[in-house]
Amino acid sequence: MSSNSGFTWSAQSVPTSHYLYGIACLSRGSCVAVGDAGTVLVSRGGDGSWRKVRSPTDEPLLAVTCPGSSHCYAVGDGGVVIATHDGGTHWRRVNSGLGVIDGIACGSPTRCVAVTSNSEVDLYTLNGTTWLPSTVQMGSILALFPMDGVSCTGRSCVSVGGHGLMARSSDGGSLWTFVYPAVSPDALYGVACPTPSVCVSVGANGTIVTTQDGGATWRHVPVVTDGTLLGVTCPTASHCVAVGSGGTVVATSNVGGRWFVRNGTKTGKPRITVLVVGDSFAHTLALYAGRNSPGYGVTLIDGGLDGCDLARGAVLGNPGSALGVPQAGSGPCATTGPGWPAAYTNDVAEDRPNLSLLVLGPWDLSTRFVNGQWVSPGQAAYDAYYRTQVTTAVNILTADGGRVAITTVPYVHTSGPERCVPLPATATDCPTESERVNALNSIAYQVAKDNPQRVTVIDLGQKLSPKGRFTWTIDGVTVRAADGVHLSEPGGEWIGPWLFAHIVAADR
Repeated sequence: MSSNSGFTWSAQSVPTSHYLYGIACLSRGSCVAVGDAGTVLVSRGGDGSWRKVRSPTDEPLLAVTCPGSSHCYAVGDGGVVIATHDGGTHWRRVNSGLGVIDGIACGSPTRCVAVTSNSEVDLYTLNGTTWLPSTVQMGSILALFPMDGVSCTGRSCVSVGGHGLMARSSDGGSLWTFVYPAVSPDALYGVACPTPSVCVSVGANGTIVTTQDGGATWRHVPVVTDGTLLGVTCPTASHCVAVGSGGTVVATSNVGGRWFVRNGTKTGKPRITVLVVGDSFAHTLALYAGRNSPGYGVTLIDGGLDGCDLARGAVLGNPGSALGVPQAGSGPCATTGPGWPAAYTNDVAEDRPNLSLLVLGPWDLSTRFVNGQWVSPGQAAYDAYYRTQVTTAVNILTADGGRVAITTVPYVHTSGPERCVPLPATATDCPTESERVNALNSIAYQVAKDNPQRVTVIDLGQKLSPKGRFTWTIDGVTVRAADGVHLSEPGGEWIGPWLFAHIVAADR
C-alpha cells in the first residue's frame, strides 16, 4: 500500500495464498483485488485490511476495473466476466466462453471493452451485461497474436499486445483499426490513457511508447530499464507509474519526457536468448512465462506454430478430443512443402539463440496419416517416424552452434478414449494417453542420449502432470487453460522460476 503516489510502499496481509493478478480502486481506501481460482478480495476504509468475498467462478481472474462508485468488472480464463454493482460485496457472472480475457477497460460504468489472447475476438458491452464481439479489421490475419492491455477514456480506446501489436477504437470498442506498422518489435503488456489524446504503453525490454494524438502516432521514450514492464497507470495526463519484473518501478511527471527508476533490479541485457518452438502450447509457455524471464537472465522468443508440432500430414482429431474425423495437415504441418523445418531455420538465423526449447506435444499425441497408414504414438511405425522428426529439428536448431533442451509432454484433458482409426471404423488396441505420452518422452530421452553435447531434456511433463495424470491445479494455482490443453496465464507465472533454473542449467 502507498499513500504518496507510489514513492514508498508498505506490505499488507491478505486472506489468501492464491496469486493475485489485478487490482482496482473505486475510491481512496476502497479497492478490489482478483486472482487465481476466482479469488476476489475487497478492502474498505483505507486501513489496509482485506477480506475475501464469494466469487461466482473458480477460473483464474486476470484483471479488474472499477469505472464507477459501485461498479466493478473482473475478467479471466474461460472468457469469464464477473460484475458487481455494490462496490464488490456481491458478484455475478455475466459472460463465459472459451479463451482467455487478459484485460478490461471502461469508458463509463456500463460501456466496457475486454481484450483476449486472440486479437480477433475482442469484446465490448453497452450495458455491462451483454457482451458482443468487436469488428476487428485484419483480425483474421493477426489472430495468433494476444492482446494484453486496454485503456478507454470515454469512447476512445487503445489496446496493445504481442509483437508490438496496437489497435484503436473511437466508438467504445465495437470497431477496431490496427496501428500499422507496429509501434515496437517488443510485446506490449500495458496501456493507460488519462485523456482521449494522451496514452502510454509499456512492454518487454523496458519499452515505453507515448502518443499525444489518440494513438495515431507514437514515439519511444529513452529506455531506463531492461526489465519487462507489465503494467502502467496514469492518475493525471503528466504523471505515470509503470511496474514490472524484478520489482521494477519507473515513473515520470512528464509523459513524453524523461522517466526515472524508483525501484528494481539493476539493468543489463539478459544473458541467455531462448527460442521456444512447438505448437500453440509452446506459444502459451513463451508468452506467459516470458513476461518475468528477464529477471532471471533469460529472454524467451516465441517461435510457436499454432496447430502444428513436429508430426506432419493429416491428423485424427484435436488434442484432448476423441473425434475420429480426419483433418488435412495445413501450413507448416502440411505433408508437402517447406513446413516447420523452414520456419525453424529462419528463426535460428534471425534470432541466433543460445538455446532452443523444443516443446513436444500436445498436437503430436494425435493419430497421424504417415506413409499411407494411420499410426499413433506408442506404435512402432509412428515412433520411428517421430524420432526422425525430432532429430531433424535438433539438427536445424543446433546448426548455428546453439544447444537444445527438449521438454517432455504434459497430459491433456481428454473428452473420451483415444481413437487410432477414422470413423466409422473401430479399433480396440489404440494406445492410451499414458502410452502416447510415454512414447514421445522416450524418444526425447533417446535423442538426448544420442547427442549429449547438444541436447538435454527438461521434464516439463512431470512438473505439469504430477503422478502421471492431468491436473487443473498445482500448489493452489490453476496451471492449465479452460480448454484443458494449453498453459494458463497463472500457470506461466507459476512455472517460470522452475523453468528458468532448468534453462540456465541446460545452457551450461
